[in-house]
Amino acid sequence: MLAFEELHEIAQRVAARCPPLFREDVYQDTWLKFLRWPPQTRLYAWRSANSARDSFFRKEARWQRIKRADLPSYLRQPTRRDGAWARRTPASRLAHSARQRLRYHENLARSRALSRDRVRRFRQRQAVASAHRGRLQER
Repeated sequence: MLAFEELHEIAQRVAARCPPLFREDVYQDTWLKFLRWPPQTRLYAWRSANSARDSFFRKEARWQRIKRADLPSYLRQPTRRDGAWARRTPASRLAHSARQRLRYHENLARSRALSRDRVRRFRQRQAVASAHRGRLQER
């Protein structure tokens, strides 16, 4: 089993990457996971700590959704489900989709050019991200 200092350092580093409001909670959840399943290696400790952080934020998001659902409708933050798309009838949704398809096919060259540009920008972002990851691994 790893020493207390190593586990403390890992838990602190994982918690440091969280928003300040949640750091203490993430630190505590990480230690709960360490105590429940003691990590044998540093790699397992890091994975366990990141997993504890992720599960904490999943629980927090679920709690926020439940809390928002309990509020009266006039106090709720609007979401996409509450928006115009949710109020549309199935027929109006079909009509909207038909208009979008028509717009796409009206000027096919323009639509394809836009799609090519989107794909090109996406691939550029991916290339930059992978180059950045490569530089980080070299250090």
